Amino acid sequence: MPKAAPPNTPFSTPLSGSARETEERIRNIFQYQKKRPPILLLALACALALLCGGLVSCQPQSPAVSLSQEEEQLLSLLAAEDQSIWEEGDEPRLLVCVEQGDYLLGAAAYSHRLGDTLLIGVMDRETGELTAPAYQQGIYYGTPYVTTFQQNGENYLLYTHNGMHQGLSEGSSGLIRLEGDDFTWTWPVEGDLRDESSQAFADYKNYWEDHLALLAPGGVDVFVETDYDVLRGVGPQWAVDHSENFYIPEEGDLPIPIPYQTRVWVENFTRDSRNALNAGNRSALYHIVSMKAEEPVPGQGEGDSLYSLLAFCDGRAEAGEGGWLSAVLLFDQETGQVGDVLAWAQGDREEVELPRETWGGLEERDRLIAEYYQSQGYSQIYFPGEAAPEVLPEAALAIESIVYGDEMANGATRSIAYEVTFRAYYTEGVSDYLVLQRDGADGSFLRLLGQYPAHTGKSARDAAFQETFGLMDVDVSLLYDSSSPPVGLGDWREPSYLIQKGGPAVEILENGEPIYNPGDYWDRWSVDGFTALRYYHASEDRWTVQSIETTRTDLRTYRGIQVGDSRSMVQNLYPELRDRDYWHLYDSAEEDFLWYCDSSIDLGPALLFFFENDQVSRIVLYDMFD
Repeated sequence: MPKAAPPNTPFSTPLSGSARETEERIRNIFQYQKKRPPILLLALACALALLCGGLVSCQPQSPAVSLSQEEEQLLSLLAAEDQSIWEEGDEPRLLVCVEQGDYLLGAAAYSHRLGDTLLIGVMDRETGELTAPAYQQGIYYGTPYVTTFQQNGENYLLYTHNGMHQGLSEGSSGLIRLEGDDFTWTWPVEGDLRDESSQAFADYKNYWEDHLALLAPGGVDVFVETDYDVLRGVGPQWAVDHSENFYIPEEGDLPIPIPYQTRVWVENFTRDSRNALNAGNRSALYHIVSMKAEEPVPGQGEGDSLYSLLAFCDGRAEAGEGGWLSAVLLFDQETGQVGDVLAWAQGDREEVELPRETWGGLEERDRLIAEYYQSQGYSQIYFPGEAAPEVLPEAALAIESIVYGDEMANGATRSIAYEVTFRAYYTEGVSDYLVLQRDGADGSFLRLLGQYPAHTGKSARDAAFQETFGLMDVDVSLLYDSSSPPVGLGDWREPSYLIQKGGPAVEILENGEPIYNPGDYWDRWSVDGFTALRYYHASEDRWTVQSIETTRTDLRTYRGIQVGDSRSMVQNLYPELRDRDYWHLYDSAEEDFLWYCDSSIDLGPALLFFFENDQVSRIVLYDMFD
């Protein structure tokens, strides 16, 4: 079935052309023949929350309230539409009841082991009967959410209902208008979906085969499905395509770049593990409840704007599920992008409040950045907004932008990678990742952790991870799990999670060389399936690591390879692998191996994969410089 084009409505806000082109290029890299699992219809419908006569923000679930006699009658009528649900589901609950003249529009929900079932219908208040059959819709593990508004005296009801089936997310959304004694759809199709023989029903089903919607201030953000092989770890499954704006949100109209850039940030931030599902390679998870303009903070650039974000994860908004996300985002006037994230929190609704005193200021950030470039020989630093000469003196540097990239949480601190673009006498348009450590409680900046050139293949997340743990190269490291620090070359950090009963075996190498200072020595630190060759610096009482070798299956590389994986998987994740000898230390004629090194001249830390029967049998980390 061909993909349905987004409906052409006056509410649609498309992506920029450049964003579409970028998305298209990315898709072309990872094309595959998509085989979607079949959709089992469970008699689920879309949950709504409507307040007659005004706008209401999206509420994931309302506390139980006493129902009026009419509401009880409406609930019983809706429940009677699907008696089978009563056998295994919870008691039905009325989610919404909207009064318009002689009629009540209602939506009821049932909790199933496979998700929520909802029914929507209109009751005649005089007869106490439904005016037409209720609407039903099915999806696996789906939780519906709604927002409502009134336009030109008419009541509208906007819903989303997304779920999960066989590892892939799917869902649908719609805008309903209450018309007299019944309701009709006005988006993404026009007509009555209860008539399954209608063109509206066919178009609706076709459209949501490869689209998904999430609530956002004023409407929904619509995603399109990518061609990534998501089930094999390549992603994301969904890419934001456009916005459908149906009403002016409570906080007012947002400037054009703010909604899209906010959605981009939320998608990037929650993609890997930083989400209520604690899962990697996820997309289109969070509904955005509000974006509120805030007063400037000290150090904020003139023209930059500050907003506080509140969002929740689809299906994870109830107490104890930790599904809420809040953040304070600074938008850069020049780029329109998120320039900084002053604070953020995840947890239950009451746990994500961000008092203003936790946001911190930006002067300390800029001071640390200035100190770094001064240490590189620049005596005059111009920041964005300052009048820098067109031709800079040799000792001057003009910073053109400071943009938040990504971050890593490390205990009570945050390691934030900023992409700093600058020009100098000999260079123009160069970018660095500067990783700054920030206090997680009060937002104050503590110190510079490190620098990494932004023009390499490394991402801001890579840079933050690398500098947080003091790695020589993030790709030349091994990870045990998401909560344990990695082990890599350079400064030695004992991997206590590998130590079993009896402790590690440490063998001092009597003839180890070279020895640089009196009291220094080489040793070999070993536990089951893991060996590190270390050098002890006596004057500093510390070890550095020259090589690590492992045959363990519970360790993986930063990109996700572990012993037992196939050669093709290694080649897919490391397209830059070399197949020649490695510095006469490992002979490709004698051993079957491939190796990675970030240096174009093969110097620096390297990662070697050894194979038996086209499966990884051993992984080696090696530093040429001792």
